[in-house]
Amino acid sequence: MGIDEQCFTTFFRPPQRIFNEVVLKTAGNNGYRAVLWSFAYRDWLIDDQPEEEFAKATILAGALPGSVLLLHAVNQTNTEVLDDVIKELKNRGYTFSSLNDL
Repeated sequence: MGIDEQCFTTFFRPPQRIFNEVVLKTAGNNGYRAVLWSFAYRDWLIDDQPEEEFAKATILAGALPGSVLLLHAVNQTNTEVLDDVIKELKNRGYTFSSLNDL
């Protein structure tokens, strides 16, 4: 049984957005495209989850045309507000796409 190569990502997000020419060249030489986020907030602390209204307001304020929003998967609040955030951004005229489409 072969491995479905479509299940592997070709994108690389430098941790903490720390990178240099060597990092970018190494990623590229190994078939990865670096993707940098334009918005992130302190949402990665499992024991310090933000309140829902704070999370919504912060995410919505950080969304600008062309933004790449970084929301950490360990944040339960993000999970709870994501549907509302997406609906509100769509109401504001934003569209969403896959990184492959950018």
